[in-house]
Amino acid sequence: MMDFMDTLKRGVDRAGFELDRFLRANRVKSQLGGLRSQADEEMRQIGERVFEQFQRGDSIHQDLRPYCERIAQLRTDIAQRESELEAINRESAPQGPAEPFEAEPGEPSSCPGCGATAPEGATFCPRCGANLKAGPEMPPPPPEQAAP
Repeated sequence: MMDFMDTLKRGVDRAGFELDRFLRANRVKSQLGGLRSQADEEMRQIGERVFEQFQRGDSIHQDLRPYCERIAQLRTDIAQRESELEAINRESAPQGPAEPFEAEPGEPSSCPGCGATAPEGATFCPRCGANLKAGPEMPPPPPEQAAP
């Protein structure tokens, strides 16, 4: 019985150690993430300051000039794409009737849904997509009534 209790105690001690180690590691990982975020923000602010100097025409280190020129070009490209996107978003669908369907040679048929002419043997209407082989839709039969 003592061997079992000793084994159990060692297992509990090991589990406690593993849990404590896990919690401490996660705490340090969280702190590292915060520190990295702060460092990234500081780097971003340095870059912003250098780019502002570049835009004003102030003197900047020659090694930084190509980066600033590339950023300026990217911002120009971004502005052009944003304008293009705005123009696309302002577009509206054309109004008015659709162009009539030109039937292929052969005996044409008429779509029961939209009246468009479809080529012989067509399964679906080329204008509205209705199934031409299904025939006209029949209303569902009335529900059966129970006999008195």
